[in-house]
Amino acid sequence: MVRRESQKQEAEQIYQSKGIKAELLNARQVFSKARGSIPSEELLRPNRCHQVAPSKPNVYTDGSLWHGRRPIWSLGAAGLWWPLRDATHISPAEFELASWEEEQGGLKMCTALPGFGGSSTRTELCAGILALASDNPVNVGTDSKAFMDKARYVIDLVAKGQQPRRPWGSHRDGDLWAIFHQFAIAKGHEAIRVTKVKGHATSVMAEKGEVEAEDEKGNDSADAAAKQGNELHGEGICKIASWFAGRQQRYIYLIKDIHTYLIEGAAIKKDT
Repeated sequence: MVRRESQKQEAEQIYQSKGIKAELLNARQVFSKARGSIPSEELLRPNRCHQVAPSKPNVYTDGSLWHGRRPIWSLGAAGLWWPLRDATHISPAEFELASWEEEQGGLKMCTALPGFGGSSTRTELCAGILALASDNPVNVGTDSKAFMDKARYVIDLVAKGQQPRRPWGSHRDGDLWAIFHQFAIAKGHEAIRVTKVKGHATSVMAEKGEVEAEDEKGNDSADAAAKQGNELHGEGICKIASWFAGRQQRYIYLIKDIHTYLIEGAAIKKDT
């Protein structure tokens, strides 16, 4: 009881720091406001790239989703790993979207995904948008086939100068696919490729030749960057997400126990 009261006081302090009047809202509404939303104003688009995308991945992307089984309380993030790149030329679009850090062998980028982050594909899509934000030609190495297939569909639309048959608003994650489409048009379709790489490959697999060593390193580094991106939501929001997700899980257990009790009671009454 003391712990819950302490959590409540800490949560109220977090709400006040974000200007949220929690007493007028339910838990879902409070968390939605705390998590933030996709900016309604138009994002800076990437500059036109007149180079052709390389045949092999030169940037690796990954997404991270905390509390993915509880979408209402989920927190999404995206991470990138650019091998052999430094922070000398960060594009204006990248500057607006991401945080970055030079590491040995390349450049790490990450960003927290505001708004409804309730699927792993959505976080992968966010990472893909960030990859397109650079001024470089890109071959995006992703371990998500769902993202790869739809990204290739969008790139094909751009190449043909077409629009999707249904407006993006009617697509799942259409708000982000609309941004990906805009970025692809701005950058140029010839400067973009998307390649599937194996997720969570091991060094043993690389040694056996089952995966490229560069892909194994790139995917692992992007995965680490994405997890770091979730921390950009802020310690307070991460705590609130865990509290709410835990409370919902305890409620599920309670309802399950009640149903079990009722079923067992009905069975005993029937036997007697």
